[in-house]
Amino acid sequence: MEAFVYIWINKTNNRKYIGYHKGSQDDGYISSTSNDNFWKDFEEHEFERQILFEGTRDECLKYEQNYLKSIDISSDEWYNNARGAEIIFTPEVRDKIRNHHIGKPSGMLGKTHSEDTRQRLSEAHKQIEHTKDWNEKVSKALKGKKKSEEHIKNMSKSRTGRPNVKNRDNKSYSFFNIRTKESFSGTKMEFYTKYNLHPMYAYDLANGKRKLVNKEWILET
Repeated sequence: MEAFVYIWINKTNNRKYIGYHKGSQDDGYISSTSNDNFWKDFEEHEFERQILFEGTRDECLKYEQNYLKSIDISSDEWYNNARGAEIIFTPEVRDKIRNHHIGKPSGMLGKTHSEDTRQRLSEAHKQIEHTKDWNEKVSKALKGKKKSEEHIKNMSKSRTGRPNVKNRDNKSYSFFNIRTKESFSGTKMEFYTKYNLHPMYAYDLANGKRKLVNKEWILET
C-alpha cells in the first residue's frame, strides 16, 4: 500500500492524534504534527499506535479528512489543531498566534499616509457616532494607562481651536430633530445632557463644524 491512516493514543490520559503518512508502517515515521503538547507527552508517556486505513495517498488523505470532520478536535481529547487547511483555534493555537505577533512592528512603521488618504480618514472619522456604551468601554480600557509626553502634546495640538467643554457659555441655540420633528432651544450643555449626546458633538453642531449629530439633530438657523 502507498499510504496509511494512523491514530496515536496516549495510554495515560487517552488523548489522541490522527494523521496519515505516505510510506510503510515500519519506516520509523511517528508524526508531522507541530503540537508541542503531543511531543512532550510522547516523550513522557506511553503511546499506542493503531492503523485505521490503508490505500493510496489520496484515499488516505480523504479518509483522514472525513474522520476529522466527524469528531470535535477542539476538545482536549485530541492533539490535532487542524483539519487540513482548516485551523481549529484551540488555546495552544491562540497562544502561538499571539506569541508570533509579540514584538513585531506595525505595518505602518516608517510609512506615512498621503495627504489625500489623511483627508479621507479624517472625513470618515467625523461621521462616526459613538454610543454611550462604546464611550464607557473605551473609558474603562484607558483607566490606569499612562500617556507619554508625546501623546499628551499631540492631544493638545488636536484640541487647538476646539471649544473647551469646561468653558461653557450661556448662549441659547435652537436644534431640530429631522426624524421626530422635535425642536429644542437652550444652551449646548442643556442640549447634550437632555438627549444623552456626546458633548463635543453638540459643541461642533452648535459652532457649525458638524451638520448632523446621531443622524437626526441639526442646528436651526
